[in-house]
Amino acid sequence: MTQAPLSDTEVDVWRLCMDHEIDAMVVLHQLDEENKWLPGRGSSLSCPPFTVTIGNTGSRLDDVNQDRLVISNNEQTRRMDIYQVPFESDTSVLKGVELLLETEKNPTFTFVVISKDSAGPTGIFCVLHNALQQLRIDGEVDIFTTVRQLQIRRTEVITKLEEYKRCYQLVSQSTAAEGIYANM
Repeated sequence: MTQAPLSDTEVDVWRLCMDHEIDAMVVLHQLDEENKWLPGRGSSLSCPPFTVTIGNTGSRLDDVNQDRLVISNNEQTRRMDIYQVPFESDTSVLKGVELLLETEKNPTFTFVVISKDSAGPTGIFCVLHNALQQLRIDGEVDIFTTVRQLQIRRTEVITKLEEYKRCYQLVSQSTAAEGIYANM
């Protein structure tokens, strides 16, 4: 989980992706918000020493843009999936988590979740991801424990009652959509 980069910290995000061999990036944003630090579809962006490119092909499902991003410098190249998810829409957040869960078949799969404040939206997204992953594996989920596990690493995550409620609502929506009975 990290904060969306400012103009003078963009290089740090790309270095993080290269150094930690990130396989996917989830960018949580508002519907009308433009991520100026990301290139548009079919274009490149220079952020020395890196060049960041998004290909012409991609998809859009429930307002979630899924693209292939390539980060390169003189020494190496990294290909990764990027999901741009409007955070206000429950449908979009659920679709973003679903796409990420379908992508991460490899046990060493790593991803970074980015939002403007790096705590509220990223916390909800990560709780939802972890809860749905636990639900798939164990058939049950404890959202309180899932939140506490994230709060151990980042205390700013899920600090408001509204954020807890949204976690419960999103897990509940997901299980209802899949026809799953769950104890939460």
